[in-house]
Formats: sequence, structure tokens, C-alpha cells
Amino acid sequence: MTPEPIHFIGIGGIGMSAIAQALVEKGVKVTGSDLNNNQNVQRLKEMGVPIFIGHEGGNLRDAKTVVLSTAVNEDNLEYQAAKAHGLTILHRSEMLADLMNTAAERICLAGTHGKTTTTTMMACLFEGANKNPTVINGGIMNAYGTNTKMGDPDCFIVEADESDGSFVRFNPSIAVISNIDAEHMDHYGDFESLMQAFQKFAENTSHEGTIILGLDHPHVRILESRIKHSKVLTFGFCDDAQFRAQNLQAHPDGMIFDVIINGEMYMESVHLKAFGEHNVLNALSSIVAGYSCGFSPENMAESLANFQGVQRRFTTVGEWNHVTFIDDYAHHPVEIEASLNSARKACSGNVIAILQPHRFSRLKHHFDDFAACCSHASRTIVLPVYPAGESPIPGYDHTSLAGKISGQVQICEDNETLVGILSDVCAPGDMVVCMGAGSISSIVRELPAQLAAFQPIIKECA
Repeated sequence: MTPEPIHFIGIGGIGMSAIAQALVEKGVKVTGSDLNNNQNVQRLKEMGVPIFIGHEGGNLRDAKTVVLSTAVNEDNLEYQAAKAHGLTILHRSEMLADLMNTAAERICLAGTHGKTTTTTMMACLFEGANKNPTVINGGIMNAYGTNTKMGDPDCFIVEADESDGSFVRFNPSIAVISNIDAEHMDHYGDFESLMQAFQKFAENTSHEGTIILGLDHPHVRILESRIKHSKVLTFGFCDDAQFRAQNLQAHPDGMIFDVIINGEMYMESVHLKAFGEHNVLNALSSIVAGYSCGFSPENMAESLANFQGVQRRFTTVGEWNHVTFIDDYAHHPVEIEASLNSARKACSGNVIAILQPHRFSRLKHHFDDFAACCSHASRTIVLPVYPAGESPIPGYDHTSLAGKISGQVQICEDNETLVGILSDVCAPGDMVVCMGAGSISSIVRELPAQLAAFQPIIKECA
């Protein structure tokens, strides 16, 4: 461990707050700063962490080490002060690797989509096997009410974030790669560089460890042919996967499926309290890891039946006039399509998609895919792009995107207009799915109450 006190620049970020909390629970003195007084900041303050709102050089106080993320620029006043005073400066992934890499069990979950949910499922299986893992995640786990759970320091379950390439610092004993899509091209520049990063992450797995790959995804299949490691296990729906999910059934409270290993029944009628084929694959990857750890199929089935999910992963946040409102983190076209497909199967009425594109650069890179990913929705409402610090890119905004989406599409400029639109188009039995990585979560959570106030006299449910 690095010398304390440790100061976090941007401590309110989901990844930064998780690491900070883990250190606090180990007894390390931590301070931090952030531009926003968000829920993560509040949770850490309640744990006794001094946190400054705003960035100033004086915030470092007596810190010996400074931790930052890729989002912190060199012109940040605290970063400049840390350099001027010769403090140890670590990227958050270095701090996490420092925490994790000496543990006996190091389970790292990677992939362009589904990492947070899979990390939570993995924690659920380990708990069910009477393990007490330390979990560092990229989302709030409903079972714990936080993105971090401190447990056995010799057993770590970690979401391995590929966004800035820092996951190559990890040394897993079990590495899971579920999927690889073109994402974070602002960092990687080209797709081959992204593939090479995933390959390095996989090959960092200890010699006696296990690499688990999702063969349904074509780029993961290519990666399998490149990886040189003694133990690789594969999963998916495809016929040549060693671990296969079969006989999927959608139910009102989730999914039911069988697990086949090399053609033989291993787990029958597994009940997962989560929707969608993508979540079946997430669960299947966790089952493969549990299998490699010697967990019993009975324990794993019981754990998945009790899975409580993750905040902002197809989370029901309210109801108005028998219309269900869903908050979902989906912000890549692949994720958006999967979420709307799940909604279509779970909903008896119309699916209304509210899309807040995240970052102009992502919209430009995936413009045609964004235009096509809402096909499962009956109606799509497009909000202005959440810039996340980026400058606008001419030709790539919510108006141009709405013009390319087929079917019933509306542009919405503000929240007041959104309430009016929904009041007109929603009917009992409909589902409103709000998707994005920006401010959409706070918007959707207010909608049921705003609609009730906007239209106090409602239609009777048929």
C-alpha cells in the first residue's frame, strides 16, 4: 500500500468512490474533492471522509499520495499542486491493482457491455458459496446499497474497465471477457488497438488461472484464436461453446434457462431475476467462473434466484396510470437494442424509448447504429446530447439523429415538453424506458410525480 493520507481528485466518480470506500474500510485515511456533491460523495461523507466541492491546490492538505482518473486533465489545480510538491500520483487502476493483485483470488470481469451486472452476479454466487468477497464495482449493487463491499482481503471481484486501457494493469486469477464492440475509440484510435488491449488483459491471467470467453460474440471468438493460455473456458448460446444456455423462457419476473456442459445437462430450469438474453449470458459467465471454483450447481441456482440486481440496469423507478417507468444505463447502440428487446418481451402495451445520447463523439462514431437501435420501441423520444465535457460536432446532434430513426419519433428539448408528450401518448400497460449515461436517471425518477401533477384526471385501466 502507498503512504497515507491519500487524496482522490474526482472522488464522486463511480469507480473512484468504490476504491476510496475500500481504502476507508481498511482504515486508510482518505480525503477527496469533486465538482459535484452527488450520492457517492454523500455516502463517503457519511463515512467520515473529508470532501471538498471544487478543485483547489489547498485541498491536498497533508496528502502523501494523490489518486486520479483519466477524466482529470493536466490543468487541474490539484494535479498541478501534487506535481509541484513531488507527491506520488497514481491512476485509479494502479490504486485498485495495489489493493487487489496480492489476493489469492482475483476475479476480473471485462467486456464492452454488462460488466457491472456480471460483477454483481459473480458476487451473488460467491456469497451463496459461503465466501465473503471484496467487491469493487462500477454501479450501485442493490444487495449492498453501494458500489463497494469489503470482505475477505484474499478474495477480490472487480469490474475491469476498458475505457482508458487501464485494465491491463490487473493480474487476474479468473478473467471474464463477455463481448467486445467498438467503443472508447477516442482513447484507442482504432479497433485493433482495442483488441490488443483485451488480449493483454486476458494474457495477464496467472498461469494456473482461467480465462472465460463469450463465444457468441465474433470479436471474442477472434480473441480466443490469439490467446495463448493453458486454461480457456467458453460460454454462449452457440453450439461450440463448452457451457451453453438452452431452453430460454421469459417470465414476468425474469428468465428461466438450462445450462449444458459439453452436451450434458448441468443445471436445469435456472431462475434468474433479470430480464433479457443478454442477462442470461451474464449469468452464464458467472456460472462458468463458479464451476471453475468448485461451487455446486444447487448453490449457484439458489443464488441467481435471489439476485437483486444493480441500480440503473433496467430498474423500475415508478408508475403512473398503469404505465411503468424504467431507468437504464444503456448508452451504446448494442446496449440500447438489448434493453428495448427486453422491454418488448416484458411489456403488454407499447414500449416508449426516451434516448439521451451520451457524448457527441460516441454519437458520431456509431451514428447509423444509433439510428437503428430503437427498432423494438413503438415510439422514440430523443433528448439533447449529454456532452460529458465534449464540444458539439456539427451534423451529430439529437435533431440529426431523430431525422434518421424510423417509425414514430419525436424531438424533445426540455423536461416540461417531455411531460406533455408522455401525457398525450402513454396508455395503461405501456412501458417507458429511459436510457443514457448522463442526467437521464434524475429525469426519469421525477416523471411519475410530474405526470400525476400534470394530468390529475387519468384514464381508467381497461
